[in-house]
Amino acid sequence: VLVVVPNLMGFATFSPRLDAYGNSVRGVAFCRQLVERFTFHVYDSLSGGRTGCKLDPRASQHNRKQRDLSDLRWALAYGDAYATRVCDLVLACMVAISLADGAIDTAELDAIAATAGAIIGSAPNPAELERLVQQYQAQQQQSPFTTLIDELVRQRQNLDDNGRELILEAAFRVACADGAIAAGEELHLRQIAAALEINEGVLELEIDRFLRQQQPVAVAVA
Repeated sequence: VLVVVPNLMGFATFSPRLDAYGNSVRGVAFCRQLVERFTFHVYDSLSGGRTGCKLDPRASQHNRKQRDLSDLRWALAYGDAYATRVCDLVLACMVAISLADGAIDTAELDAIAATAGAIIGSAPNPAELERLVQQYQAQQQQSPFTTLIDELVRQRQNLDDNGRELILEAAFRVACADGAIAAGEELHLRQIAAALEINEGVLELEIDRFLRQQQPVAVAVA
């Protein structure tokens, strides 16, 4: 099966088993999955690039992210149920990461508010955030983080790629807000990534990039 994606690429698939039309069964199945994941279908251009969780390899990562954030904020402003669910999970994961050491301080509350503002577009007011933390602790005294992980697993099939990535990114931002990632925070991040079925390698890259940025710059002495 020969495939051409105009202005992007061309490729061929080969697998001996053929369908009734003489086409490779696996080749056609691969192409179908490719079109479901990326904006390669001829009709995708009619959507202006807004095709749910499909990715556009032609767009820069920055532009894709800004568009996704804009879509989420717009949906939140109109009370969209899906956007509200993502927002709730983002806040819950940020609170859970902050409580990885058993307590949450003012600096961590500020980090949650700043991260929520950067991702969601509006930071929760301090009183509202304080109530959220107290509610999280009171309702889930036995194993709050385990309960959250179970909820992420239940919601996973209802979340698109953008939503899952935003949830992990928010937790990661709060975890490294103090300039370091504690062992408990890293463990929680890995559990969140696993619950959302995000490849562990993606998280590894972010952690490595963060650690390199924290290393002191060597100054050459003449």
